[in-house]
Amino acid sequence: MFGTYLLDSVEVCAMDRNKERWTDISWGGGVTVLVALIVLIAAPGYAQRWAVIGLGIFGTILFLRAFIGQGWHRAPIAIGTPIRATIMFCLIAGTMFLLCWFAWPPIRRHVLDDDEKQAFEAPLREQAEDRYEIQLACPSADESTCVYAAQFINIFKEAGWKIQDYQVKRVTLGVPYDGVRIFSYVEKYPDPAAPPNIGVWTKISKSLITVYRSFHAIQIEPEQGIRNDLKENVLTVYFGSERADEGAPTSLTTMYGQLPQVRQQYPGVKFP
Repeated sequence: MFGTYLLDSVEVCAMDRNKERWTDISWGGGVTVLVALIVLIAAPGYAQRWAVIGLGIFGTILFLRAFIGQGWHRAPIAIGTPIRATIMFCLIAGTMFLLCWFAWPPIRRHVLDDDEKQAFEAPLREQAEDRYEIQLACPSADESTCVYAAQFINIFKEAGWKIQDYQVKRVTLGVPYDGVRIFSYVEKYPDPAAPPNIGVWTKISKSLITVYRSFHAIQIEPEQGIRNDLKENVLTVYFGSERADEGAPTSLTTMYGQLPQVRQQYPGVKFP
């Protein structure tokens, strides 16, 4: 009788140690996932989206396992246990979701898929009149950027817009730019010696708004620029080196959001 009781006690102790071991492993794994997500938040863009999703799911499972191992899901009364367990799960899952949200990497430059092409072309097709000619440009010494820009030749063409020479022009700018920049015509450039906040007035054409909306539809926020060496009815879409986050707001984004007169002038145009 005593031997059986002793054997049972040994088995219970072994089970408790095994439970504690897995609880410790769960805590260690959860903290590791937490640190990994914090690192990705501090330095975004260094992981694939599937990896961030995987870390979020794995972290939720590990922390949930650790909390259950600690017995934190139990309540003094039976009816309170499922309520506490539900609240605990929501807190863990919600925290991991927020961390993944902040660590979510921006879209990198790539060949647009069919859905993205349709989204890009939709604003272009809506404007049937007063279309400006489009000139595509890229840095002369950046082959990968020029290859990325070249796909937009057919995309604009399929939407019925005219592309100048149906090619991407390689250019060398005195002041290089990153990201996508839409250049509009001005009669003359501002004085180079003038303060940075001194500029010139440019015409807000319907074509400029439409092209901006097309890039916005694929989560790219273009910047604005000016030039006076082309005709007034020509827009230059310049593709510079890739920005860390192509979807980050630009001054063009801010301008369209803060100018009510633009909305009044183009009541049929949908703004972001």
